[in-house]
Amino acid sequence: MSYKVTSRPVSGSAIISGLLYLESLGIDPAPVERELDLDREALEHPLAMIEGEDALVFTRRVSELTSEPYVHVKAGMAAPLGTYYLLDYLIISAPTLGKGISRLGRFASLMHKGIGFDIGATGDGKILMQYVDKTGLMLPYEREFVLCSMVQRAQATTGIDSCVSALHLMETSHDPELLASIMPVPLVCEPSGFDGLVFDEEHWHAPSLHADLSLGMLIERMAINAMPTGMKLTEQVKAMIHENLSQMSLGVELAAKEIGMSARSLQRHLREDGTSYTELLEQVRQSVARRLIYNHDLSVADISEELGFQEQSSATRAFKRWFGTTPRQLRKQLLRRSDDDKP
Repeated sequence: MSYKVTSRPVSGSAIISGLLYLESLGIDPAPVERELDLDREALEHPLAMIEGEDALVFTRRVSELTSEPYVHVKAGMAAPLGTYYLLDYLIISAPTLGKGISRLGRFASLMHKGIGFDIGATGDGKILMQYVDKTGLMLPYEREFVLCSMVQRAQATTGIDSCVSALHLMETSHDPELLASIMPVPLVCEPSGFDGLVFDEEHWHAPSLHADLSLGMLIERMAINAMPTGMKLTEQVKAMIHENLSQMSLGVELAAKEIGMSARSLQRHLREDGTSYTELLEQVRQSVARRLIYNHDLSVADISEELGFQEQSSATRAFKRWFGTTPRQLRKQLLRRSDDDKP
């Protein structure tokens, strides 16, 4: 396959996973490290990042050595727990798989500067972890690597091979049938669908085999301090909004109390970051609304409640503001578009 250039920094752990994959095949990675001037010790630092172009060269080289078109997928699945340091321990130290992945969603940019996760229930016993491309420039193989790595982490956290019901992709970097044959979970390819993972509620709430409350608190503090300047507070606020969105009284006072500062201080800090509480609330609501509208088991009243609106008319006005139409009309448009995409 042809790997395209990406200029966005990625975690040094992605390179470590590739080196571990070579070792798992009995291939000595030392010549590659020398050839590409890789400093393995530096890459093993929990906060190490590497330029996208350098990661691309490495991926191409590993693909050549292994004759594996989906080397990024194989590498993502081969990396044991601990390879991604902070990110791994954010997941496994939580009491349940769902709490660990939700925690990771707050710090996804430590894995890759261009990604995020939108997590929520669909209302039919399923939990979606939707992959969010913050730049609009992420390539299929990058999405495949991240999501396959997440599958491996979920399985290792719970000890349950079937803890992920399905992996969804709108586009694949290579032959979908070939990709499906090496995937550890069922693969669903739908151009009009979404990129992400689907969990049954039972597995979402499965206990972690490595739960450690004290370690989790320590790792979370380290992750907060590692976030890029200017992102720390806004990411905390958005995560807090997401977790409490259905509460009708979700105001700036509650957010400030949860974060541990006065409402006035919170508003001032957000203003300095070029945003506001109202703007962040709007962003989270719009993101969640886009996911909920696909769930036909939810009425417009249900969606309104999930978004934290006291009145359905407020939700309707918000949909018109976000999508230029009402919830019912948007659902009809999406259903019609989905039917048009069917062969």
